[in-house]
Amino acid sequence: MFTSDSLYAPGLKTLHQLTFEVYKNGKVDGCLIGGNLFVINNLLATKYKPNLEGSLLFWEDVDDGLASVEFQLNQLKLSGALEGIGGMVIGEVVHEGEKTRDLKEIILELTGDYDFPIIKTNIFGHKTLDFYPIPIGVKAQIDTSGSESLKILESVFIRE
Repeated sequence: MFTSDSLYAPGLKTLHQLTFEVYKNGKVDGCLIGGNLFVINNLLATKYKPNLEGSLLFWEDVDDGLASVEFQLNQLKLSGALEGIGGMVIGEVVHEGEKTRDLKEIILELTGDYDFPIIKTNIFGHKTLDFYPIPIGVKAQIDTSGSESLKILESVFIRE
């Protein structure tokens, strides 16, 4: 379980404090699908577009600026890609330049019509020093009631 207190083992040493911020409350199970926001958007009009129905969409972004993040999220919304997702996990969003709007404000504005839970964390991203791999396609759970966690529900390894 990824929580703000531990990761898989009590006392695990990390380079920085794990953080989870709740943008929207809720509890949901789904398969983890995602990656870099720019890459996800580039797959939308191709045969490689991921099936996001019921998924926990995770994404991160680097060096594009908040205006670009807003544009890309709006593109996901207008394409219908956000319609069926179960939840959203936002990783590190590193941006340079002038900050005219807050990331949380942008996210809440663009997802205002949806009821899925949203959490923001520092456990993954391009420039995250102490990152944790997010396994694509594995069942997981977002739960904002208490420990604000992202919990992996199944093994990421094949068993024979």
